[in-house]
Amino acid sequence: MSRHLRSEHGLGPEGEEGSSGGGQAQLHGYASDMPGAGMPFVYNRDRMISELGKFIIADELAYSFSESSNYEYFNRVALQPQYRKVSRNTLKRRTQQSYYAYRGYLMEMFRTYDGRVSLTFDTWTSTYGEPFVCVTAHWIDDDWLLQKRIICFEAMEEAHNGFNIKSRLVSCCKNFHLVDKLFSISLDNATANTSAMQFLKEDPSTKLVLDGSLMHVRCCAHILNLCVQDGLDELRTLLEPIRNVIKWIRVTRSAKRIFEQKCEEYGLRKKVIALDNPTRWNSTYKLLHDDIAYRDILTDMYNESRATDGQFITNDH
Repeated sequence: MSRHLRSEHGLGPEGEEGSSGGGQAQLHGYASDMPGAGMPFVYNRDRMISELGKFIIADELAYSFSESSNYEYFNRVALQPQYRKVSRNTLKRRTQQSYYAYRGYLMEMFRTYDGRVSLTFDTWTSTYGEPFVCVTAHWIDDDWLLQKRIICFEAMEEAHNGFNIKSRLVSCCKNFHLVDKLFSISLDNATANTSAMQFLKEDPSTKLVLDGSLMHVRCCAHILNLCVQDGLDELRTLLEPIRNVIKWIRVTRSAKRIFEQKCEEYGLRKKVIALDNPTRWNSTYKLLHDDIAYRDILTDMYNESRATDGQFITNDH
């Protein structure tokens, strides 16, 4: 059979033109590093939709991606001739079903779990002004492996004060049968979070280790970031001119053109200069590290743009 396929289609021993070596893995769709290795591949549209939903969620794509004619063409020509596009409504419904099914599994697992669970908790407001809350559970499974799952990710319209944060935590813990299994909760150092932990200790429904003396864990990454931000504040007068000129180059076409011309004059490679995120302070280091080679250009451009107000900088800055 394999000789017939090779002679009929001009394929090499592995089913590919010009390939060498033995085996028929490519002909039969075997893949030793994939689930179900050793079994012939059978196309299953139902499973395809489920896996497509996971792919879209994991890569943060829009549901409408599944309706792309180009994506359908790619699949039918290169991967699976039986593939037909999936509507966004079908995909949305399927991913919601998968979510609720796995949520139910976690609830049942925690109901029978004989151990303690630690949580991380955070609230924030998006750039669109929408408030959110996220709770992640951390525990050791029966194989002594550390596990973590997001058990709450939802809008939090009410005020982010201590009592409301405590209420959200208790509600989430009740949903997942964790009220009597809490060990510790890690939060950042906002005053409301400290207040929430005090409310939680006083809640009669919780059963805490050592009366909750080990429960409140202050986020060390947040503490470290606060320390670094204090240090960066001392450099603000030096950092702001650099950030301002980079913003100007990034958003103004004429400034970008000037920057590229000066790169040619100085014999430097043209590049897109990234701005830093002050709360991710390693990005501030990267900003300075990557752009120090361009300091002559940035200094010239900043001074030329501020010629009227006399606020000049030098290369020493």
